[in-house]
Amino acid sequence: MGTMCATVGLFDGVHMGHRRVFNMVKLQAAACGLRPMAITFDPPPQHVVRPDQPPVKLLMSLRQRVAAIKAAGIDTVLVLHFDNALAALTASQFISLLHDRYGVSRLIMGYNNRLGSDLPVNFDDYSSIGAAEGVKVLQASKFPGLMVSSSIIRIAVQRQGAMRLVSMMMDSPLTIAGTVVKGRQVGSTIGFPTANVKPECDYQLLPAIGAYSVLVTIDDADKIVLGMAAVGHHPTTGHSEQPTIEVNLFDYDGTDLYGHRLAVKFIDCIRMGEEHFDNLDALRDRLECDRNIAKQQLTKHITNK
Repeated sequence: MGTMCATVGLFDGVHMGHRRVFNMVKLQAAACGLRPMAITFDPPPQHVVRPDQPPVKLLMSLRQRVAAIKAAGIDTVLVLHFDNALAALTASQFISLLHDRYGVSRLIMGYNNRLGSDLPVNFDDYSSIGAAEGVKVLQASKFPGLMVSSSIIRIAVQRQGAMRLVSMMMDSPLTIAGTVVKGRQVGSTIGFPTANVKPECDYQLLPAIGAYSVLVTIDDADKIVLGMAAVGHHPTTGHSEQPTIEVNLFDYDGTDLYGHRLAVKFIDCIRMGEEHFDNLDALRDRLECDRNIAKQQLTKHITNK
């Protein structure tokens, strides 16, 4: 007999819509004496079923996604390796796998979620398939009001000044986690040392090129450090072919950060785009202005929390 009430999806961003589904999973599990579970995938299914298209950029690394799902109250998170064999399973075969191997007896599907290589037409099809496999399939209701999806949030991340909208839809700021690696070390010479953050997600979606106010944690510690981040090619200090993230921490007097893990929360946009300065003095003047704006934005954010 099944012991799990589950939902299935990529859950990139773990946004408001996902949390609504998780709440239904928890309620159904409690009502039926089952354990709540979320089933997600790595790599993302789109990377396998559409190999001819550019890989989808992600809002979260797998590590962040699992942690966020657990923080939403789903203690059991199953990560399935998504490959061609899994992609080939029909809805009936996949639901049978969930029932027989993972003990799923109730399956909560998102409002517009689809499962299986045969992509059944509507929810009633899934309900009938589930019944035949010993799984009761229920559908979560549509999220009221604002249309929320991972795809919409990805678009907003790269729109001018949309960080606050992103935070609202995700119920948390966009957070990029990664390891500090050696950069060009020019910032230290003008009073703005920066940490060059290499995202831990291979397909991390970066915000639009610009400067942002950020809140940073180091090595998962509780202490939050205020700062600003530049996303771009950094033409004044040596052009980088791919956009990078450079973070300047305010009032930080700790040891050097090379090799440490930073989680960078993007709070608000300071300015969009980037420009080439004729000299480092001009760059320093711009950074001083950016820092003042960032401190104002962060103070407002912390006050309004």
